[in-house]
Order: sequence, then C-alpha cells, then structure tokens
Amino acid sequence: MRRFHRVIVGILLLSAAAWIGSAGQSASPYDSRPNDPYTVSATVTAGQNKTFTVRVKVVEKKTGQVVSSPAVTLQSGLAAEVFSDRVAGKPEFHTRIFLDQAGKANVTFEAYDHILQRSAVSVSPTE
Repeated sequence: MRRFHRVIVGILLLSAAAWIGSAGQSASPYDSRPNDPYTVSATVTAGQNKTFTVRVKVVEKKTGQVVSSPAVTLQSGLAAEVFSDRVAGKPEFHTRIFLDQAGKANVTFEAYDHILQRSAVSVSPTE
C-alpha cells in the first residue's frame, strides 16, 4: 500500500511541476494573431558608411490598403521611433525600429485607440 501512495505522490509532484513550468510561459504581446487587423512587414537595405535603410509596411487586412509605411536610415546600433498623426476616428500607429550591429532590424508596431495591436518583425539586410 505504501508503494502505491508513493507512486500517486510522485505522479502528483510531476504534474504540479509541469503545470508550474508551463504557467510561467506566456505569449509575447507582439506575437502575430490571426485576428490582428493589420499585417506588418519590413525590409533592410545596406547603404554606405555602415548605414541601413529600414522600410516598414503596414497593410489593413480587410481592405488591402497600406495604412503606414515609414522608412528610416540608421547606423547600426541605433533606434528610431515613428508616430502617426492623430486622425479623428482612426487608430494611431507607433513603430519602433532597433538596428543591431550586424544590420538586423527589430521592428515593433502598435495600432491603438487604446491598444489595438502589437506586432514585432525581425529582418536581416539584403545586398
């Protein structure tokens, strides 16, 4: 009977450990979701003197219309932020671009009246 109890206790401990381990893993608020109203893409093009041009394109899924298309030229290791102008009845857009030393761009995008969407994109430079 004692052995049976040890097996049950062991199973309960393993189950609890697995549950606790998975509880700490949560999705990033910037992960793409099927019901996001926009798709976000970006490209990086290497320039001269360690500069890179990052072009971001935000497309409204429902209409296929490009609603934001910021482009910035940065040196590696720098960051930029782009804010849209406020338009009544429309969401605002906020795009952050960080360029690492190798020219890889990490882009985060937010569309909000409150917070409508957050997205992140990482791209490497093309020659």
